[in-house]
Amino acid sequence: MYEGKTKALTCNHCKHNNIFKVNELFAKESKFALIIACAIFLVGTPILIYYVPIFLLKYGGIYSSLVIAGFMLVPIIVYSNILKEDRIRVNTFNLGYY
Repeated sequence: MYEGKTKALTCNHCKHNNIFKVNELFAKESKFALIIACAIFLVGTPILIYYVPIFLLKYGGIYSSLVIAGFMLVPIIVYSNILKEDRIRVNTFNLGYY
């Protein structure tokens, strides 16, 4: 991003071509990343909850309980990691905005 440079963008709705200074553009958080993160969290957690009792009954023991607790953290870690990376992307782009 250089001060005074321009960028031509076309509107998706009206197909009108506009020219913006680079300093006037800023990034927003991606709704697609939020949808993917929520889908992983909402699908992954019930699947793990369904399979945890089966695994516990089959293998049992304290170590298997700890492994299962670790697996329960996977959807949460993926969800938070996707949102964090999106925030980093937006903040990096907008760093020169202010």
